[in-house]
Amino acid sequence: MAALTGDILIGWASGSLVPERPALLRGMPTARVGKDVLDPITVTALALEGQGGAKAVLVSADLGAIDDRTLAAARAGLAQRVPDLDPCLMVVNATHAHTSLSGLIGIYPQPNEDCMTPEETIAFMGETIAVAASQAWAERRPGAVAWGRGQAVIGHNRRIAYRSGESRMYGNTDDPEFSHVEGYEDHGVDLLYTYDREKRLTGVVVNIACPAQVSASLSSISADFWHDARIDIRQRLGQDLFILPQCSAAGDQSPTLLTRKAANRRMLALREGVAPDKVDVNMAWRREIGRRLGAAVEDTLRYASIDICECVPFAHQVAECELPMLQISPAQCAEGEAKLEQARQQLAACDPAKDWTAYSRPYRQVHRFTKLIKRYQAQQEKTTQTTEIHVLRLGDIIFATNPFELFLDFGEQIKERSGAGQTFVVQLAGNGSYIPTERAVAGKGYGAEPVTNPIGPEGGQLLVEETLRLIHSQ
Repeated sequence: MAALTGDILIGWASGSLVPERPALLRGMPTARVGKDVLDPITVTALALEGQGGAKAVLVSADLGAIDDRTLAAARAGLAQRVPDLDPCLMVVNATHAHTSLSGLIGIYPQPNEDCMTPEETIAFMGETIAVAASQAWAERRPGAVAWGRGQAVIGHNRRIAYRSGESRMYGNTDDPEFSHVEGYEDHGVDLLYTYDREKRLTGVVVNIACPAQVSASLSSISADFWHDARIDIRQRLGQDLFILPQCSAAGDQSPTLLTRKAANRRMLALREGVAPDKVDVNMAWRREIGRRLGAAVEDTLRYASIDICECVPFAHQVAECELPMLQISPAQCAEGEAKLEQARQQLAACDPAKDWTAYSRPYRQVHRFTKLIKRYQAQQEKTTQTTEIHVLRLGDIIFATNPFELFLDFGEQIKERSGAGQTFVVQLAGNGSYIPTERAVAGKGYGAEPVTNPIGPEGGQLLVEETLRLIHSQ
C-alpha cells in the first residue's frame, strides 16, 4: 500500500534537446536531416519524493520514442550525478514527435554531409535527459499537488475502415467504399498540478491520447503542437511554469483531420484571418491545438485548485513482465522475403550520391523486412519479450507506463478497471512497437501487421492485466 506522506518533495527542471549540428530525424519512411530549428525541442523532468521513502523522476522528451541505448545512457548519467538514487526510478516518455532526433542505428543511411551519427545523437540525448533529471532531483522542496480531468478535442482515430473489411492508416473518407472510422477516441486531458509551499503553481503534467504529429513530415526540428501548447499555457498561467507532456495509449490515434476536411479548413482560415485557400492548415491546426490545451489546463485548474493536497499517499513500483511475441506464419515469412527482395532490387537501382532521400526509402524497407525474417527464424527459441512497466500512485491518481504505441482500447481498459479516481496511461516510456487490437488485426493495414508488431493483441491484453495487477497491489 502507498504510505501517507507528510510534505511531498517536488522538483522541476528542463533542458534543450536542440543539437549544435544537423541530425537525422525519426519517424517517416524516408530519411530527413534536421538542419534548421522551427521551434525548440526540450526535455522536462519532475522529481517526486515522499516521506515514506517512495521516489520517482518523471521525464518527458520531445522525441519520437526513447530507444534502449538512449535510456541506458540517461540512467548511467543520472547514476553518476545522483549516486543515492536508483536510476531505474527514472521514467522517460516521448511525445512521439516525428520532427525530432533519431538514435536508431541501421534504420536510415548516414548522409554524405555534416550530420551527427546515431551514436553521437544517443550520447547527446542521454546526457541532456540525465542533466535535467539530476537538476530536478536537486531542486526538491516541500510542495503540494492537485489533479483534475478536462476535455479538448485533439486526437482522432486514424484507421479508416472500408466495406471490404480492411482498414487503412490515414485512408480516404471520400472513397465510395468508405464505411466508418475503425475505433474509439479519447478527448480527455488528465492533469496534475504542482505547487510550492506557498501554494504557488509551479508546474503541470498534461496527458492526452494523441501523438505530436501535425507537422510530421517536415525536415525541420520541431516539438510540433507541444510548442504551441506551451506558449498558450504559459500565457495563461505564467511564463516560468514547467509543462510536462505525456502521450496516453494512442497507437491508432493522430491529430490529423481526416473527416469534415472542408469545414475544418474553413474554420481554421477564419481563426487565422485568411482565405481558405491561403491557410497553412498544419500550422493553423497546431495553434488551435495549443489553444484548446491551454483552455483545458486553465479551466480545469479553476476547480482542481479547490482541492490542493500536501499530504498524499505516494508509491512507485517497477516491474518487468514477459509478453508473448506475435508468431509469424510461414506464409507471412514468405511474403516478407518477397518484399525484402523487392526492396533490395530498388536499393540497388538507387544512387545515394544523386538522391539520398530516395535511396533511404528502400534502405529502411530492407531493414524492416530483414528484422521480420530474423524474428521468424528465432521465434521457436524466443517466444516472449521482456517489458518494463511503472506504476505510481499519488493521492487518488495512478500513472501507468508502457514502452509501446499501444492502441487506445488497451489504455481504456486500464483506466476503467484501475479503481483509481483518475488514471494517467503513459505510452512510449521506452522504444516499443505498435500493439494493435484484434479488430485492427482483422482490418490489416499499417500498424496492425507482423512487420510492425512484434507483440500482438494477446500480448496487449496481458500487458493490461499485468499493469492492473501492479495497480491493485498498492
